[in-house]
Amino acid sequence: MHTIAARFVVFHTSLLGNSVSLPFISSTQLGTVVIQILCAEYVFSPETAGIAGMDEQRQPSGINFVDIGLEMARSRKAGQSKSAQLTTLKDVLLQAGNTQAATFAYDILSLSQRPMEHQSLLMGLVRAFLDQELTKIIMSTAKCCYEGFEWEGNPTGQNSKLANNDVYIAGDSSASDIAILYIADMFGWTFKNNRLLADHIAREVGATVYVPDFFAGEVIDSELLINDQWDKIDIAGFAYRNRREVREPEIFECAKALRQQYKRLGAVGYCYGGWAAIRLGGAAKLVDVVSVGHPSLLTKEDIDALAVPVQFLAPEIDPVYTPELKLHTFQTVPKLGVPLDYQHFPGVVHTCLVRGDERKPGERAAMIRGKNALVAWQSQFLKE
Repeated sequence: MHTIAARFVVFHTSLLGNSVSLPFISSTQLGTVVIQILCAEYVFSPETAGIAGMDEQRQPSGINFVDIGLEMARSRKAGQSKSAQLTTLKDVLLQAGNTQAATFAYDILSLSQRPMEHQSLLMGLVRAFLDQELTKIIMSTAKCCYEGFEWEGNPTGQNSKLANNDVYIAGDSSASDIAILYIADMFGWTFKNNRLLADHIAREVGATVYVPDFFAGEVIDSELLINDQWDKIDIAGFAYRNRREVREPEIFECAKALRQQYKRLGAVGYCYGGWAAIRLGGAAKLVDVVSVGHPSLLTKEDIDALAVPVQFLAPEIDPVYTPELKLHTFQTVPKLGVPLDYQHFPGVVHTCLVRGDERKPGERAAMIRGKNALVAWQSQFLKE
C-alpha cells in the first residue's frame, strides 16, 4: 500500500449534538457516527472547545473513502496499545462511560501528531487522512463503473414526470397493466444505452418501462467518461451527492406511485441501480420481481432482506459485486423462500451488460443473453 500518511483526530462527544440530524448512514453504527463527525468538521473548521486538534478546512470529496480509512487505522501497527484486546473498531461501544471506548480513545491520542487532553470523556472515533497513493488505488477500482461504449440507434420513448422526478417512458402506458421501474447506472436516465435497453425491455415484456432521473438533474458527460478524460470529472463529488441515503426516498416514492397505477410492478437496476432495485424487493415488497446486472453499493444486509423473486446477472470479472457478495447470494437467498435466478457471464467485466462494446463478439453475446434473461424473468413474474 506504499506509505500511507495517517493522522488521527479525536472529537468531543458534544459535537455529535451538532450533527445528529444529518442523513448519513453507514453499514455500521461506528461508520455512521464517523461520517456525521466528518460533516461536522466541514461546518466547524476552526478549533473550538468542541474540537480537538483540527487545523484545516476539509472538503467532502473523500467522504466515500471513510471505511477504507478506518480499515487502515485498524490495521496500523504503531506502538503498544492498551486496548489490544479490541480486534476491530466495531468492538468499541459508542456510549459515554464505556471504559473500553475511553481506553481506545487515549490510545488514538497517543498516535496523534497533536495529542491534546480534553476535560470531558473522549470517544474513540478515528479518522485516517488518505494520501494520494490510496486515492489512486480506490479510483482504479471505481473506474470500472464509468467505462463503456455508446450503442447505435435512437430511443423511441418520451419524457414525462413521475413523483416529481423527470422520467423517460418506454412503451405505451395506457396499453398495459404491468410496469417496470428501471434504475439507471451512473450514466443516468439520459444516457442512450439506458433508453435503448428500456425500449427493448418494454417491447419484449409488453410492459411500460420508466427510467427516472435520480441524480437531481446532474448528468456526467458520457463523452468524457468514454474518452478517459477523468481529470475533467468530479466523480467522487457526484457519488457523494448521490449516495444511497440521499436517493433512496425518491426511488421508493417512484415505486409507490407506479404501484398505485399498475397491477404488477418489476424493478430493474444496473450498476448503481442494483442496490436500489434490491432494496425495493425487500420486506416492504414495493415491487413484485427484481432483476439486477453487475450491482454496485450492495450490502449483505440488502441481500438478507429480499422478499420477492430476484435475478442476478453477474459478469465473471467484477470488483464491485465481489466473489464474497456472490457467495453470500448463493448461501442466503435459497433460505429466504424466494425464487432465485443467477446468470454467470464468463470472461466479461462489470458494466458489460449495459455499456459493452457491440463490436466485440464476447461482449455483444453477453449483452444479448443478459437482455433475454431479464425479459424472461420479468415476464414470468409480471404476467402470472
